[in-house]
Amino acid sequence: MQAITHAAPNATVVTGQIACTVEAVFGFTEDDAVVLRLRLENRGARVVRYTPTRIAIQVAGANFPSALNDASGALAPKAAEIVHIVLVGNPDGVRAPLSVKNEFTPSIPFRE
Repeated sequence: MQAITHAAPNATVVTGQIACTVEAVFGFTEDDAVVLRLRLENRGARVVRYTPTRIAIQVAGANFPSALNDASGALAPKAAEIVHIVLVGNPDGVRAPLSVKNEFTPSIPFRE
């Protein structure tokens, strides 16, 4: 059975009217993967749209594109949603030293 590691950093980044909090990180070392639970909050008065397929996470200077996520692509005014992001390996296909101890910085491509 594979060991699963867990961390709850609760680190929040605010960009304009959007707050993005990394609520939890689950590590799957054997699969070279991590799953992040993000809380996206629209603090503004208008709908904010984004492109789910372009979500990425920065870790130690490297940009990891989302391998899979359940993002909706739109945040209603004064509302929040939970988004799960799966990261696997390095962008170049080599195993990555992903760990729940890393600092994860989400990059969400918001559009007007």
